Amino acid sequence: MGRLGFAYLAFLVVAGTLNFVAFAAGEADPTFGDNGKTITDFFGKTDVLRNMFIDGSGKILVGGSATGARTLDHIAIARYDRDGKPDFSFGDKGRVTANRIAGNKVIENGIEGFGLQSDGKIVACVTWYYGASTGIGLLRYKNNGSLDEAFGDDGSVLTPDESERNVPLALTIDSDDKIVVAAAALKKNSADSDFALFRYNADGSADPTFGIDGKISTKITDGTNVPRAVKIDKAGKIVVGGFSGKNKFIVVRYHADGVLDISFGEAGISTITFNKDGTDTLNALTIQSDGKIMVGGDVQVGSMGGLRMIDFGLARLTRHGRLDTSFNKTGKVITHFVQPAASSLWALTLDASEKIIAVGDASIVKGLAIARYNVDGSLDKSFGEQGKLVTPFAHTSHWEAVSLQEDGKIVAGGYAFNGKHYDIALARYLN
Repeated sequence: MGRLGFAYLAFLVVAGTLNFVAFAAGEADPTFGDNGKTITDFFGKTDVLRNMFIDGSGKILVGGSATGARTLDHIAIARYDRDGKPDFSFGDKGRVTANRIAGNKVIENGIEGFGLQSDGKIVACVTWYYGASTGIGLLRYKNNGSLDEAFGDDGSVLTPDESERNVPLALTIDSDDKIVVAAAALKKNSADSDFALFRYNADGSADPTFGIDGKISTKITDGTNVPRAVKIDKAGKIVVGGFSGKNKFIVVRYHADGVLDISFGEAGISTITFNKDGTDTLNALTIQSDGKIMVGGDVQVGSMGGLRMIDFGLARLTRHGRLDTSFNKTGKVITHFVQPAASSLWALTLDASEKIIAVGDASIVKGLAIARYNVDGSLDKSFGEQGKLVTPFAHTSHWEAVSLQEDGKIVAGGYAFNGKHYDIALARYLN
């Protein structure tokens, strides 16, 4: 039982005696799955979770990949009830898989991003290939896990690559159910890439009001520029976060029509530097109710034997794309777990009071790391151990997603090694 502020109360009646049991914020929730965790194996080979959200009925959806027969990557979607049990009303005993889409196109890497339209339908983005042809694919599923044949070609929409290869990495859905996909646009015969955005109407058709035929591309710097997150703010502006060829956090904001918002940062682009000579990668982005933008990722804090040593890095930008000095006085904060230079941040969310919850890896113990911060950037000492918690695993694990349930409980999503292969893993904590 934790020593810090009480966040959850449970009353157990045993043999007519009322026993009082208290749990603290940051403790594993024993009512979820198997003592706070669930593990899902698809085909007895490596499974990877990349995305997670909680729908309007409180069900937990995860998306990623599952390696099947002949080592082909499959789309992998699983749905669970509030307490981590498989939802048998979805797909085949709570799971949906596929390794090919329309016209026998082969899926590469599984689901890269997914979201929910207002009618409860699930939209996922993938990369596909067929011979020498490649492109972005969208799939839409009904609430029961079956493909929605009214969407594109029997449930799928294909956008072939033309002058460059586009690798989708994030997806969001706006208030009109339009679908926005952020991708790395890889130049042919070059290692360089730009930020690219694609917007589709609710039915999957390209949105002609957005850029050229539904696509825009933005050059950030020379080299490899990779978008990792996309969100839409209350004004309908599109905010994209990622990292640049100069190894820095990058945030770009666009108007709803895809034109760069030059009132943001430097002509629409904000660059965040933690360490002038370090390599930093932005992995997560969320937007506060006041329009301020929280970003997080891996920040280099040293090197050893040529290896990059990293910790959680968070930064907050004002609505105008400048570092917000009301956040930790500098606009930035670095956090380590167990020991310095051994943690990696992959996901962010905000709770009802806009406290910041960051999730990632505590590499030194092969486990899950969660930190909760107050609005001013200080660690929330009522959570876990002085604002941080670590859940060790026997083997390597990696954590890429976080969502909050209606009662504030924290659900982290990732994948854990079982000694032979990786399985999809969920863990729930009291808030």
